[in-house]
Amino acid sequence: MMFAYVIGALISLVVLMLVTTYSLFSAGVDEGGYYPSAVPFISDTIDREPGKSIGSFLLFLAIMTAMGAITMRGVYYDMQIRKSDRQENSGKLKRILRASIWVGAVSLFGGLGVGSFAEHLNMTVHTVFAGVFFLGISVYQSLCIALDYKLKVEGKKTIRCRLALNCASLIGVLLFQVLMVLRGPTFEITYNASAVVELISFACLFAFFCTFPASMKNIKFTFEVNDRESA
Repeated sequence: MMFAYVIGALISLVVLMLVTTYSLFSAGVDEGGYYPSAVPFISDTIDREPGKSIGSFLLFLAIMTAMGAITMRGVYYDMQIRKSDRQENSGKLKRILRASIWVGAVSLFGGLGVGSFAEHLNMTVHTVFAGVFFLGISVYQSLCIALDYKLKVEGKKTIRCRLALNCASLIGVLLFQVLMVLRGPTFEITYNASAVVELISFACLFAFFCTFPASMKNIKFTFEVNDRESA
């Protein structure tokens, strides 16, 4: 149940961030800037004040919550590996698990960079961090799917749902980058399409986390502190 609350908090923070920053941007509150797209990119909505301060604050909270979710999911996978009857592959499964946690952490570090470096001040740095975030989360989710498949503790429908969301987000990341750089008579159309695809890809990334709680509803997390010297 605790994990479901964490995922609920994560999704609530992401939705609140998007609704707030897009509303401010649409109302024309954000100061300055020229945007060739009728539909703004996520980076556009947190590029200038007051959207930057509010959006970055909510993004940081969401990232910290996501790190908690990744850690708790990692504990769950570790428990399933220990219980698995495929002990001959436990070493390989643990390596996949460690890789998933590290990749997840690095991707969230990229998200911190997105919120910290304004696009209009340093486009290159902002873009690199955005790439680390989007691609990193996609790779993390791919590793989770690999663990699900090998451990066989999830239903086929759940794995297919995760695979569909993962593919949609990954294809979306690549597609919106291509559409964004296209030039020509259809520039305005492709640029707007790119912003929409980015938003859909972002939604798929976080919708993936919503598939986790069902399999962990009977898992109880406890925290224990031991003093080894007095033991």
